Amino acid sequence: MKQRSGFTLIELLVVIAIIAILAAILFPVFARARENARKSSCMSNVKQLAIGVTMYLQDYDEMFFIRRQEPGGTPTICWYPLSSQPTYLLEPYVKNAKIFQCPSLPGYAVGYGYNLCLGLAVTLSRVEEPSELVVLGDDQFGSGWYYAPSQGTSLFGANFCKTPGTATAGVQWGVNAPYGRHSDGVNIAFADGHAKWIKPEKLWNGGNDKPHYKQW
Repeated sequence: MKQRSGFTLIELLVVIAIIAILAAILFPVFARARENARKSSCMSNVKQLAIGVTMYLQDYDEMFFIRRQEPGGTPTICWYPLSSQPTYLLEPYVKNAKIFQCPSLPGYAVGYGYNLCLGLAVTLSRVEEPSELVVLGDDQFGSGWYYAPSQGTSLFGANFCKTPGTATAGVQWGVNAPYGRHSDGVNIAFADGHAKWIKPEKLWNGGNDKPHYKQW
């Protein structure tokens, strides 16, 4: 009697089906693990930037970065590294420029934005609730957060204009906002130096039962 060798077609299909099922189960797990690693790396960056801001405040009479405006240009704050900005305000305190790069935002030299309301010669002593006032955090391009009344009320003192969870909302370049690139959430740092992950909708009056309406 001739001995059968190899797989039958049905057996082969069963094996393929099992592999497909395992892949469908495991791939999302691996993807979440990879994103959690990026989220942790980003949080480390945000915390180091927050430490840099704290050190800057100690050296400059507790005054936050002041906005500047070139003739005919848009008000900006040179707090982060760019090719057009050889020096920046946090350079003495954050030696590694890669700290400004979010691992979940490849292709951008800067992945964090600054609360530009603090650029109006605001000192830390004027901040009534430092633990509730956002200083910096995840955003799309890296310049800063503004407030657009048409998009809702700013919370935690974070002025921004994009609908939570989206990358665009018909706004101009440089008018950026946090959106959930880390497990649908953002990493942000507050004026007292602490940092945490938060859902973007928590920065909006419709999603936060304890809003902080003050700009500082």
